[in-house]
Amino acid sequence: MLLYIPLNDNITYEPGYRQKVIFNHDNYLGNEAALCIQGLADLNTNAVLKNSTQVSLQLLLRSLPAPKGMQTSQLFRLVEQSNSGNVILATYYEEDQEIYIQP
Repeated sequence: MLLYIPLNDNITYEPGYRQKVIFNHDNYLGNEAALCIQGLADLNTNAVLKNSTQVSLQLLLRSLPAPKGMQTSQLFRLVEQSNSGNVILATYYEEDQEIYIQP
């Protein structure tokens, strides 16, 4: 399970805010699993689509449609570059793990 906690200077970690983070995690994020993708360009790299629209690699990965039977309409829920910059982490619902890990 992954937990998202924003790290902004203007956030005060009061009990009400912590409850909101926990509520959002329980109701929106749920149980997630992650996989690593290696060998792709930086996520800020722009890709040009057939219609000449430019989108970042990150947006492109987050926009991939999910196959039938998955919990969400997108293949990945979150796509972020690791701190080292050489691995991309992508998260998905744990319940869909069989779709991601196939022999």
